[in-house]
Amino acid sequence: MTRWLTLAIFTLSSLTVGGGTIDSNTPPQITHHQTYYHGVALLLQHHRSRRPMERSESRLKADFAHKPPVLERAWKHLVIHHTATETGSVEMIHKLHQQRKDANGNPWKGIGYHFVIGNGHGMDDGQIESTFRWEEQIQGAHAGNSEYNERGIGICLVGNFEKQPPTEKQLESLLSLMEALSKRYAIPTEKIVGHRDVKPTACPGKLFPWEKISTAMTQIAKN
Repeated sequence: MTRWLTLAIFTLSSLTVGGGTIDSNTPPQITHHQTYYHGVALLLQHHRSRRPMERSESRLKADFAHKPPVLERAWKHLVIHHTATETGSVEMIHKLHQQRKDANGNPWKGIGYHFVIGNGHGMDDGQIESTFRWEEQIQGAHAGNSEYNERGIGICLVGNFEKQPPTEKQLESLLSLMEALSKRYAIPTEKIVGHRDVKPTACPGKLFPWEKISTAMTQIAKN
């Protein structure tokens, strides 16, 4: 899987995001600690570009940090989203989603995603934060499709990708997270989808670099 990620970073190294390019020589240092959100332990990862570090070390730390504290669900898909807002955080999204109701008129439990990746506005740029749905290993409320809610891990990047692309750090964090999750749950490339692939929607936005990421993941899967 380290070859998987190395090829992904290499393939994306020429991808322009936010007026710059992904610097394959200085991957972010990842540290993690626990915090509590509404009584649920959340594993946070703060991505800091402090010093160059080996990708294998970085990705192994990410994989360890994502292990939930309960019996793990049989996940089959990864579903990528954007918030369609300029700012956002787990707490902001949680409060917003608590105002929603399901088809039976019951209020949502809260944030519908399993992971959120910040853009520097509401959360640190590239910060990955897990939610209570991940810590408790319960189905999501993000896809508008029962199969993808029940067996799909919802990953949401803060930002409106109809207006501007994800940041460099968001893309690096997304690749790290996808590697860790796809490795742990044996999720093949064809099961990693955008929200628009499972429901009529623009999410994750026209400027999300899905084609290049999909190409990189396909190449990686062959190696």
